[in-house]
Formats: sequence, structure tokens, C-alpha cells
Amino acid sequence: MEIPASIESSHQVENDLILACAATVVTEDRRTTLRHLANECRDWAYFIESCRAHGVSSLVCFTLEANAPDLVPKEIREVLQVCFKTNACRNLFLTQELVSQVRIFRENGIAAIPFKGPLLAIIAYGNVALREFLDLDILVQKKDFHRARELLATQGYRSPIARAGQPTESHFKSQLGCNHIRQDGRVSLEIHWSFVQKWLGFNVDLDAIWAAPRTVKVGQEQVLVLPGDITLLYLCAHGAKHQWNRLCWLVDVAEVLRTRSEWDWEALLAQAERSGCLRTLFIGLHLAKTLLTASVPDSVWAAIQRDKVAVSMAGTLEKQMFAARSDSYHVPVGWSRDWFHIRTKERWHEKLVYLGYLASWIFQPSDADRKWIRLPCLLRWLYVFLRPVRVAWQSLPPIASK
Repeated sequence: MEIPASIESSHQVENDLILACAATVVTEDRRTTLRHLANECRDWAYFIESCRAHGVSSLVCFTLEANAPDLVPKEIREVLQVCFKTNACRNLFLTQELVSQVRIFRENGIAAIPFKGPLLAIIAYGNVALREFLDLDILVQKKDFHRARELLATQGYRSPIARAGQPTESHFKSQLGCNHIRQDGRVSLEIHWSFVQKWLGFNVDLDAIWAAPRTVKVGQEQVLVLPGDITLLYLCAHGAKHQWNRLCWLVDVAEVLRTRSEWDWEALLAQAERSGCLRTLFIGLHLAKTLLTASVPDSVWAAIQRDKVAVSMAGTLEKQMFAARSDSYHVPVGWSRDWFHIRTKERWHEKLVYLGYLASWIFQPSDADRKWIRLPCLLRWLYVFLRPVRVAWQSLPPIASK
């Protein structure tokens, strides 16, 4: 296994060991590399911290136990085993809850497609305990959205947005769904009527998905799932939304690629181009191949290399993957985030869509604006002009005190 040369860090060995362990299938070549890195690893505290920050502790534990248990300090093995068992118990509990809610939806005439969460763990990883997730996501048709929310309410779920007294309809429209928390606080379940916002450049034909859904058996239940090509495109769009700042999202892509021996790449690339996410797909595939040695056909790799912007962006993201410690992992904000999303767009009209979203965000007053300056009712129309001033002011770097 070739060590990714693009990641430069004071913890090169530890980072490379995490990458080597971030796979459900370990070839003999990968195993040799993994054991060499485990033998050279010195900062195990950093290793554990980074695994947790990147959401891959369970997968790393599974891989190390199977391939290099003799090279890992006893106390580190014990920490990883606790992480694995805790995650496995939580995932089994959430899987049971997901199946239960999907069954209730079906019995009430609502078709529901779970995505990410347990279903992705089962389909891509082959083991629900190997993927880390904290909540559940279910896609329903837009016509069934409010009825699905009503059914969740009968099961003890409440929306924190509704409790806060915020305008729920505007939230539903902007977020394409709504999160719900079970009354005991143990489950967070989000109902979606679409995937990601249009400004992210992921326009999928939802009617086509609902016309011919696939099914997977989970326990004793047949559960609807997304087609593999849609799953791959969504995962790349989701990773791009967060600028790929966690390794677990990239592992999802690599494991989904592994689930099929043959992909119809011509059709997939054509669909990505129609959906406005071809460059987003290229970036995800580039990262998966470079960092996790995912299999990408030569013809597709050549197409990726021809997109110089995608290659440049992927190279930057590779260097940033382990650039920060766990307490600094967050979605980049401000103009760097906006410039990133603009660069993922290939066509000018897609860039204009994002700029339109940005303009609406800049001029749409929020609670933060109202807290910044409190105006009487007759002057609240001024918030439209005050908001850009506040955003610009708070985006400025702090002035160092003398």
C-alpha cells in the first residue's frame, strides 16, 4: 500500500496509520503497511484523539484488532474497545428505532427511505457497528412531510424548532426538512423531503427515485433504500458541503465504491453532470483514491485529472485533513467557505445560483441582527440594511489590544 505523500504533518505516522485502518477490507499489502505503521507509532494519545475527531474509532478498532493487536499498547486497545462497544450498542438501538418508525410510516401509507445512518452502515460497511452516527435521517415525499411529522409526534417526538417558537415553515423550506427529538432525549430523527439545498449543486430527480426504489432486509423488515449511484453522488455533495473536514465522510465514499464490482461510470458521470455536481463527484473520488486507495477506473481518473480546479481543490483538502486538532474541527465559515462552494460549480449559471443564495442570506434579517441592535416596530425595515453591516463587522479579524 502506497503511503499518501500529500499529507504533511508532525504526526505523519499516526495519520497514515489512521488512513491504513480506515477500511473494512484489508489486503495483504495494506496489512503489511498497517503493521509497519503501528510498530512506528509513538503518540497514541494523538492517534485516539484524531480517530474520535474524524468519527472512525470503531472502524479503526475493528481493523487493528484483526491485523495488529500485538503492536498496540494494552491501554490503547482498551480505550478503542470501549469506543467500539459503546458505538455498537448505540447503533443497534438506533437501528431498531429506525425500523420501528419506518414500519409505522408504512402502516399509515407513507413511503419512507432511510439514508446515511444504519442503512449506510449495513449496505456499505456490512456491519452496523463499524460506522459512527448520532442521528437518523428519513426521506419522505413532500406531500407526506407534515403527516410524517404528526405521526412522529404520536410517538413522543418533538421539534426543537417548534418549541423555540421560530417560523417553522421557513425553516422547513430552507433546511428541506425538520429535526425531531424523542421525549427521552435518546434519539434525534430528521425528516427530509429532499436531500441538499439547490445552492450546493445537487439537483436529483426525486420522482425517479420514488418510482423505482430498492429494498434491503433489516432484521425482519424490508426497508426502502436509495440507488447506489444516488447514494454516491449524495455522499460527495454532503462531504463538499462540510468541506470534507472529517475522514468518516470520505470512508463512506470509499466503502460505497467497494460494494459494487462494476459501476456504470459513463451513466454516473452523465447523471452527475445533469445534476450539477460533476466537479463535486471528482473531488470526492480524487480524495478517496489518493487517501484511502479506493478503486477508480483509469478512464474516470483521466477525466478527473483534466479538471484542474477539482485536482487543485482536492490537493488542498488532502493537506487540511489532519491539519487541526480535534477541538478545532468545524465547518469553515465566511468568505473561504463561500469561495470553496463557488469553485465547485463548473457552469456560470450554477455559480449565479450560489451567489443568489449568498445575497439572500446577507440581506435576510435574523435573530442575531435583532439582538445586535434593537429597533422599534416602525423601524424594523432597517434591519435589511443593518444586517450586511453587522455581518461585515463581525467578519473582520479582531483588533489586537495594545
